[in-house]
Amino acid sequence: MSAESSIIEREWILIRGLAREQKHWGAFKKQLQEQDPKSHVRGIDLPGTGDFYRLTSPMTIQGIAEFVHTQLRGPRPKQRYLVAISLGGMVAVELCRLYPESFDGLAIINSSFKNISPVHHRLQLMALPHFYRGLTAKSVTAREREILAMVSNRMDNEETLKEWSEIGRKRPVSTQNFARQLLAAALYELPEAKPSIPVLVMTSTADHMVNPRCSQKLAEKWRAPIEINNSGGHELCLDEPQWVIDQLKKFFKI
Repeated sequence: MSAESSIIEREWILIRGLAREQKHWGAFKKQLQEQDPKSHVRGIDLPGTGDFYRLTSPMTIQGIAEFVHTQLRGPRPKQRYLVAISLGGMVAVELCRLYPESFDGLAIINSSFKNISPVHHRLQLMALPHFYRGLTAKSVTAREREILAMVSNRMDNEETLKEWSEIGRKRPVSTQNFARQLLAAALYELPEAKPSIPVLVMTSTADHMVNPRCSQKLAEKWRAPIEINNSGGHELCLDEPQWVIDQLKKFFKI
């Protein structure tokens, strides 16, 4: 491979949501890499999850964002895009507020913010039984089964269930860290000023966990373009990975 062909033109930074880690991106990360071969696709774990599951999570989104930024050391690529889902979207927004020079674009998937959406939209009533049963589950597999039922509309999730259960056994998120992340997300407010970089909002009308109105409110507040899927659940990158990649490539002109 020549030096010219090995140059990384873009870096995609993927940030997950509440109590999730980079391995929960599953096949989406590989698909994005394959369809943008001149890029580097990189997942970063939040403190208290994944590689950092033994750390204590900050109780604020700002604290989480500051930690994530410490993982971005090294030469800056020509372009660096953030792709973030749910709580990860809040972290990504805060990263852009704190370190605006570090990023060239932001895609927010199924996220919500205290100051623009009511609590019953941020966690829909229909999700509460799964949420409760997940919290009180007697095994990792039982918990992950409830989470999948809440966030995904796919019917063939047995393999994903096995993968997520294995993640939960190997790198468990403590009850304390779950509560600290949940509190941070519950209290975080969308900044008034939209980042100066391009911002894309994505959501699904079939999200049974977070009401799609939350994303619509975000897009309206920041006057940002929004792409709407009609079949995927909260986990759009699991249910409709190609659709998400198509929106990213179109918006960022890849």
